[in-house]
Amino acid sequence: MTLTPADSLAGKVAIVTGARRGIGRAEAILLAERGASVVVNGLAHGGDDSVESLADEIRSNGGQAVAEVCSVASFESGEQLVDRALSEFGRIDIIVNTAGVVRMTPVELATDEDWDFMVNVNLKGTYATARAALRQFKKQGSGIIVNTSSDAGTGDFYNSIYAATKEGVLGMTRAIAREYGRYGIRCNAIRPRAFDTGMTSPQTFSRQYGFAEQFGVPACGSHRFTPRDGTAAEVAEVVAWLCTDAASHLNGQLLQVGCGRAWPLGRADGGALLLRALRALTRRCCDRGRLPVRRLQGPIRDAPARGFRGDGRTSRRGSDALGRTGLRTEVLDGTGS
Repeated sequence: MTLTPADSLAGKVAIVTGARRGIGRAEAILLAERGASVVVNGLAHGGDDSVESLADEIRSNGGQAVAEVCSVASFESGEQLVDRALSEFGRIDIIVNTAGVVRMTPVELATDEDWDFMVNVNLKGTYATARAALRQFKKQGSGIIVNTSSDAGTGDFYNSIYAATKEGVLGMTRAIAREYGRYGIRCNAIRPRAFDTGMTSPQTFSRQYGFAEQFGVPACGSHRFTPRDGTAAEVAEVVAWLCTDAASHLNGQLLQVGCGRAWPLGRADGGALLLRALRALTRRCCDRGRLPVRRLQGPIRDAPARGFRGDGRTSRRGSDALGRTGLRTEVLDGTGS
């Protein structure tokens, strides 16, 4: 592929966390292909899917890469990754925070260890790496951070802790953009949707959809506008673009990537879209004499509690069933989305 100046990342140095497999691996490979020197991070030593083998693969294809094996779940690890980039390549320009873990479990069955495990990797790990890089970015007057959120943050089945961490990543992204944009630093987030990764393969999601069928609760992201699922490589294309000058006008933004799935709350203007939809729905109900709503300016007011049953009855049945079975599931403990 012949790169245009807008596509090239030549001379840039990137850190990709959660690069052992899935989306993180695809991101690291593509950034290297675009000319960046890459520090690839993951947990496992050795084997065909280790970050050492990934670094070897990148180097064998003419790129520059080193592996740094560590958990991201501490502030020390963030400093360790940035120090490695500086010692190997002399600078740091890009952080791609992809490391993530999930344990799917109903709220009432979640443990303290579940909470600490996911919060430490998904939220603290993202913050730690970004914090360490921001100190260097501020000195050099430039830098790019791409964080990985999830559409689970809009409310996912058996994913309350994971949802909280990923929505926390989104809030963190916007706060960093607001605080550091004046220093030439950009921070954006993606909500990826790829089904060829360890965390989001059809096999791992089959359990979730099975639960949805059993308990009558619709699965997360079940509505789609495309005839196929997205891939890790396609997500990587968007991330690589966010790291180029072509995306220099974007800061504090959220990009939904893959599958064309219907997540209005996942869009940067999701609140406005939802409000317009609610206004239209309420006007229709008012026209039919069903709702005594006086005016539709801002939040809808005076809507009665009766008449909007939704799926409350189904949800209650699902909750009772969970209580009877004591259901608990762990889909994946792994690094990378």
